[in-house]
Amino acid sequence: MEHSQASRYISKLLGLPIITAEGKRIGRVADIVLTPEAPHKVIGLLHGESGWQHRLHLLNPFSKIKRSPTKPDMISWDEVESIERSKVILKNMISS
Repeated sequence: MEHSQASRYISKLLGLPIITAEGKRIGRVADIVLTPEAPHKVIGLLHGESGWQHRLHLLNPFSKIKRSPTKPDMISWDEVESIERSKVILKNMISS
């Protein structure tokens, strides 16, 4: 998926609202997920409370109780339709 020149700096995505194709706001971009190997590619956008907790490393770092790590809310990069100056718009995904 090709995006405008503004998307060349992935840091510009941080904090942008994520909007569904129907116009419903589902949160803000908390972090960007990249492939582990070079050349790095964007594979997802973390959002929501768990996305922010993951980004800020607040997922129970001092907990004495062993718990499975909380999985942050993530939107696959394939679900992104476009990136505008002030928002990320998702594709109209039809579930089967």
